[in-house]
Amino acid sequence: MKSIGYYLKSTTLSLLLFTESYFLLTLIIDFVKAQNFLSFNLGYSIETILVMLLTIYTFALSIGGWGKWEQYLIAGFPVCIAIFISLFKFNANYAILAAASSFLILVYDMRKTTLLKSLLIKFDPKMVLRFSTKGLLFIFSIVGGAIVFIYPADFRNQINVGRQIAEITEEPVKKAVQSKLEEQTGQYDPATMAVMEEELRKIGIYDKSSAKALDLNMKDLIEKQVNNSVEPYKNLIPFVIALYTFGLLQLYATVAYVLYISTIDVIFWFAKYLKFFKVNKIPVEQEQLTF
Repeated sequence: MKSIGYYLKSTTLSLLLFTESYFLLTLIIDFVKAQNFLSFNLGYSIETILVMLLTIYTFALSIGGWGKWEQYLIAGFPVCIAIFISLFKFNANYAILAAASSFLILVYDMRKTTLLKSLLIKFDPKMVLRFSTKGLLFIFSIVGGAIVFIYPADFRNQINVGRQIAEITEEPVKKAVQSKLEEQTGQYDPATMAVMEEELRKIGIYDKSSAKALDLNMKDLIEKQVNNSVEPYKNLIPFVIALYTFGLLQLYATVAYVLYISTIDVIFWFAKYLKFFKVNKIPVEQEQLTF
């Protein structure tokens, strides 16, 4: 018979794990919805990494209730329910598939963790939980990539790849071109300038803001060239964005995991100190192989 403390701690951790998982998935959905895939948002990156870190902290602390089939309800079920609820509003079939697949991955990783836990004489959270924590972060990355496919938006037409690249490259390219033009035209010989202006007008990138200045609308030029280049491959854009989203989330997960490895011993020390865990010592026999 389990104690009241067991049920109270298990329920609290399960609810907390569900909340953190749902919030993390909401952040991922907001990232896909914003469609600013080529821009770097430091605030969003820090927030996502911190939520990932808190989620695997909670997942790790739930190991106090592992050992029998209940462990999958305590730690695995809340994550899968959060995945199902987050994806259900987009596609019910995908939501069921993602939740079921995630549950199977978690069961497999948690089973390995339980077996490793039983083999060690002294519990080491870094070693014991490395399979399940990495597996959990991997699941969130996979789901993030899947959201790109089920999100109700046609990324092929809504995302202006040329414009986003042009915003990044406009200034350095424009400076290089204008510097080269100055070298070649000297003091802007009128006859030469007239020919250049006419050619630039034909391709639609000339804007004469004053009688003495040649202003190239480099952003439009880059946008046109890039969009013309990617036009035959527009059908591949969702796949590219999905891979990019997966890779970015894996990068965040790597940072979160490094922080986790660096601090989890302290977290478990405090948990033992505060009597969150009960430390039971049992006699064991160790098998050793020698020649």
